[in-house]
Amino acid sequence: MKPKISFFQIVCVASSILGLLLLYFSALNAKPREVSLNELDESLVGRSVTVRGFINRIKFHPDGHIFLTISYNKTKVQVPLFSSFLSSAKIDVGKIKVGRVVVVSGTVDLYKNQLQIIPRKAEDVKILGG
Repeated sequence: MKPKISFFQIVCVASSILGLLLLYFSALNAKPREVSLNELDESLVGRSVTVRGFINRIKFHPDGHIFLTISYNKTKVQVPLFSSFLSSAKIDVGKIKVGRVVVVSGTVDLYKNQLQIIPRKAEDVKILGG
């Protein structure tokens, strides 16, 4: 005996597939929200943003990580560049200098009660100049 498939079941499956496709394509086209550093706050944790600032401080970690502090006016934010990210992104570490302008896209996170932006892809960190 063959189970009967109702019209309702076909519509449900088709709309589920359509919904998943819409979510997939909207995620591909999602761009981070551009914000100024002074707009960053805890309400943005977990969201993707793009910020611009000056490299204020550089800290090199023995494990190969680089921790940037970027600032604009009096606002500062941390940007951790983990060693795995640096090796896959092929960022020219020689261009990372205090005073240079940097544009960073990434996910806002809170670490030790301090906001940071964690880049995910090579194109998420652009060092423009001083």
